[in-house]
Amino acid sequence: EDVFPIHLEPGQVVALALQGVEPLPDAEIWASEAYSSRQSQLLGLQGAIAGVAGLLMLGTILLAITRRAVIAALCAGFAISCFLFILHELGFLQAMMGTPLPFGITQNALRAAIESLLCAGFIAALAAMRLVTKQYRALYYSLWLGILLVVANIVFGFFDAVVAMGFARIGTAFL
Repeated sequence: EDVFPIHLEPGQVVALALQGVEPLPDAEIWASEAYSSRQSQLLGLQGAIAGVAGLLMLGTILLAITRRAVIAALCAGFAISCFLFILHELGFLQAMMGTPLPFGITQNALRAAIESLLCAGFIAALAAMRLVTKQYRALYYSLWLGILLVVANIVFGFFDAVVAMGFARIGTAFL
């Protein structure tokens, strides 16, 4: 079964011709009312997910401000990176930044930057865990490894964003 996604911007028109053989395979084309209903349901769910993530991020930031502890600040860094990743995955970040991204940033470069930030957030969460369990030697090695991963990912991002995304995913999985 083949699926051919076609994405049209609002107001765009396209002529589509299909050629089939006998017997014709089953084809499913959405009605516009059903499609818009489905999209509004998904948008509501995605908005709820982003709202909950935003509230959790705000809570950890307020905790970091009021407690003035290193662990709370590290957790807030992790929450911010996760929130930005969720906004990007749900498409809200692109909607806020505009269709052509500013400064000539490509979609792949933006995704590589977001995944690098998520990797840095995981490093912060790992550092908080090491501080709580008083594993200072492991904290030292984890931080240096994480800093090297993020710096290498930034360097890769200047040359090839796709390689940088893969490097961030491997680094995150390794951590």
